[in-house]
Amino acid sequence: MPRKSTRRTAEFEAGSRQPGGLQPVRKITVPAWFVAMRQLMHQFKEPRWKRMNLNGETNLHDAFKASTAAQGKKMTDVLIELIQEYIQNIRPKAQGADRRNK
Repeated sequence: MPRKSTRRTAEFEAGSRQPGGLQPVRKITVPAWFVAMRQLMHQFKEPRWKRMNLNGETNLHDAFKASTAAQGKKMTDVLIELIQEYIQNIRPKAQGADRRNK
């Protein structure tokens, strides 16, 4: 009875940049567990973060920083909480407005 192969072929970009800006794709054979592990890693990724810049008055920044420090919190954590609350409060209203327009 022939042995079942435990290897899969996966395509990875490899090689140096070629004229025209294209990178050749070389097929390589990797163990099946490697392919499965990569798929699992993509399922359990931590959330990605996006940097947001905010322009505001210096006095407002200083007061906000002082008040969050007095509570032992980070400015980023407080802003994320405020944004999440805002989204939760606005979403039901926005969905209701969409229903009326249909």
